[in-house]
Amino acid sequence: VGCATGGTLAAVRDAGFEVYGLDFSPWAVERARARVGDVVWHCDVERDPLPPGVTSRVPFKCFVLAAVLEHFAHPQDVLAKLRTVAAPGAGLIIITSNANSLTHRILGSDWEGYFDWTHKSVDAVTPGSLRSWLDDLGWTTRELRTWHLWDGSTDPTHATLRDWHAADARFRTLLAERELGDFITCVAVRA
Repeated sequence: VGCATGGTLAAVRDAGFEVYGLDFSPWAVERARARVGDVVWHCDVERDPLPPGVTSRVPFKCFVLAAVLEHFAHPQDVLAKLRTVAAPGAGLIIITSNANSLTHRILGSDWEGYFDWTHKSVDAVTPGSLRSWLDDLGWTTRELRTWHLWDGSTDPTHATLRDWHAADARFRTLLAERELGDFITCVAVRA
């Protein structure tokens, strides 16, 4: 979901798995199809019904949402929609931004998450909200961790945070243990 130009689809397909993709951008879908074939559809997953090419292949065994959940205005609704086409025991892999990150707390409106105008729920997605949504929707969270420091600014405060992150394993451990990293990786299974 949110397959963009199909790079991840191609890698997963090349590893021997059957793949299907959805993306909001017609331009990205065209490039993904050139890369992996007619297994990619244009769809605004949040607003549109799933295309017949998708619904004819249900149930699905795994979903990957890499850097996409924060783009939905109502991410919980998207997760609910995916659950309806998930096989029992299906996997869900999510990589998304963390509104509770240390850099968001320190940098406020200068946080990197705000620099993409398509981030509609960047303030809503946290480790706690994600766990709650998944639990409410019948997914069992198997792993959830935060990681990385997301910042490219040349501002001295930003650079100091990046330097600490790069140089100090204790700082990286603190971010992980307190779920203060800028990104969340979550693996869940449909109960």
